Amino acid sequence: MNDIFLTFDIDWACDAVIEHTLDILEERDIGATFFATHQTPVLERIRANKFMELGIHPNFNKTLSGEERKPYRQILDEILKIVPEAVCERAHALTHNSLIAAELNRRGILYDSNMYIPLSARMPIAPFYAPSGTLTVPFFFADDIYFFHQKERPPVEAYFAGDGLKVFDFHPIHIFLNAVSADTYQQSKAVSTDIDALKRLKNGVIYGASDFLYDVISYGKRNLYQFHKMSEIRSEY
Repeated sequence: MNDIFLTFDIDWACDAVIEHTLDILEERDIGATFFATHQTPVLERIRANKFMELGIHPNFNKTLSGEERKPYRQILDEILKIVPEAVCERAHALTHNSLIAAELNRRGILYDSNMYIPLSARMPIAPFYAPSGTLTVPFFFADDIYFFHQKERPPVEAYFAGDGLKVFDFHPIHIFLNAVSADTYQQSKAVSTDIDALKRLKNGVIYGASDFLYDVISYGKRNLYQFHKMSEIRSEY
């Protein structure tokens, strides 16, 4: 099937960084799903675009680490107040279990995307219904894994070989920085709201996350792929 699903984990990026990604997509009429982490006026820009949608990106890490005693239901309460219309979910760090899955389903979340299946698995990827009733949507590319943790980096064309679900996971901060290493990303955290400082950290020499996104879009457009929101995925894929 000639369908591409671009997804973006906002990860508390500042407005200018998120808008940089939105500019890229809107200039090309690209559909996408953004998983929100916080309240920001930029969410209204996403809501206003018929080709885009908002999902939720809850963060259970501090509860798991013991930094705070916040029940998972409260975490979902808080993020769903920001995006009450959400039907899609991907947790920060892909934290997921049967209790969370059941609670997501109870709250009207129809799609969860917490399963990463790398291209190296050499298997067709398809969505499937979890016991909770949500449609599990695996993804096979994540910009942070591709550039920070993989020694071998397949070309864009490799992600379009064969059939199967084609879900890409990007982060606006990595797109803005054209990131190629975790070091640059870590440096950016100290200046996350200083757009001029972030610009100075941009990579303009080595092939990075932004270059990959542009190549995915170019390849898709050239080969007549359609770009969709996650909520347009059906179990038949």
